[in-house]
Amino acid sequence: MNMDRFDVDSFNKLLRSSKMGRKIVYTDLTGSTMDDARRLAHEVMEYPHGTIVISEQQTKARGARDHKWDATNTGNIYASFVLHLSPLCKTFEGRFDVEVAACLAVFQVVQKFGVKNVVPKWPNDLWVRGHKLAGFLVEDGRFDIPGTTSCLCILGMGINVNADVRRSNELQSLATSLVCERGGQYVNREEFLAEVCASLEQVLVKNREENFATFLKENLFQTNCQISVSNNLSGKVLDGMFMAISNNWDVKFIDTQNGEVMRGNSIMYSIRPKVINKILIVFASTHNSRVA
Repeated sequence: MNMDRFDVDSFNKLLRSSKMGRKIVYTDLTGSTMDDARRLAHEVMEYPHGTIVISEQQTKARGARDHKWDATNTGNIYASFVLHLSPLCKTFEGRFDVEVAACLAVFQVVQKFGVKNVVPKWPNDLWVRGHKLAGFLVEDGRFDIPGTTSCLCILGMGINVNADVRRSNELQSLATSLVCERGGQYVNREEFLAEVCASLEQVLVKNREENFATFLKENLFQTNCQISVSNNLSGKVLDGMFMAISNNWDVKFIDTQNGEVMRGNSIMYSIRPKVINKILIVFASTHNSRVA
């Protein structure tokens, strides 16, 4: 297995999907695969539905709400898919549907590669033990596919695969990778991405209700768990208790300070598990001991 560069020929031989990944554009370095895919996708015959743009490194990678994504470590998967989907993907909810589908598709593959404790985290991440493994982003391509009722959307995914983020002072407390979770055992990226293509092709055609139910079942946040909520508009941070995810993908929670029930989408709120520090103090004497 080539540890340095993604082997397109090997990937093509491993591919099982009918459309996803059948056209692949590979580069060593680019600004953003999202921008590259959007530009290429206007040549519909040359770069059809399922086309992947993949790069070893990105200098201007972005995540949700234009947050910067560190895509400078090699050995990972930084890829954007050209998708021809229904006009629903022009809406926030429609794009969220696709992000969830991608999240669930990669979730299944990560488990298949032996990382069983991975969980989807609202709105569009995969986490392992409180560390980010992967993130997903869907953007409206603002282009109607000629001769069809479909429109263009671009699905981006960043998956930490073979980068040892434990060696990064900046990332070790925030992120993890497959190689870290597999005890140093490297992953064949070509095989992994081929499996992602097959899984994504299957999940994208499932009905919304099925993907919604699966996401709720597997989601990191479950009813009554304690969370830390950041208001992305005001910058205010509060403690909350998670209640539910609505079928329009809004999150619903209780402000534990005043008991107010609140709800909003991922543009408005970011949520994380609340870290609760417990201190165990043991008092010992010749007669008894107690724990406080």
